[in-house]
Amino acid sequence: MQVLQSEMIQLMGTNIEMVLSARSVDTLVQIDQVVAELSMHTTLLRLHSALLNKALISIPTTRELVDPEGQIRPQLEELHNKVKRVQDTLTARLSVIQMSDDVHLDDGLVDAMSFTIDAATDLTNLIVELTMAVEKHDLAFSNDAGTTAPGAEVFDLNRMKKAVAGESIVMPSGLTREEKRQLILANAKK
Repeated sequence: MQVLQSEMIQLMGTNIEMVLSARSVDTLVQIDQVVAELSMHTTLLRLHSALLNKALISIPTTRELVDPEGQIRPQLEELHNKVKRVQDTLTARLSVIQMSDDVHLDDGLVDAMSFTIDAATDLTNLIVELTMAVEKHDLAFSNDAGTTAPGAEVFDLNRMKKAVAGESIVMPSGLTREEKRQLILANAKK
């Protein structure tokens, strides 16, 4: 056995530590499969980002409510939560993989996971940006059109200015809650 091992080492031109620390073919095949799957997921995440970016770009030129029924926001929130869970799971797994003796930097697994995490991060940021753009557009459009978007409150600016410019009262100290309420109601009727 010793002679055979010695001959193997001489033929391979390496030291015994490298021969004994060689990883199994199964491990390498599994790593290659995971890298391929991560590459596919990265591509899908980038595709989703491209589609949402196209929607984001089109919002300023839209001359109607983007979400008149109030259904887009919940769908975007659900998508955000799903992508965020994937991102968090991959980040946790990346930490574990980086500590593993079975994975080496030149395997490409760490890079593949990092690319997928980056794509997920980009998508979650884009979802937040799109959600805000839809809300902002619909609020501005509903104010211009004199309508109210679902979930949006419209403030009458003139009424607010009048209320702020109105008479103010000084609340005496030591009043009970009911006395304060009565004082406010009495002064509001003036």
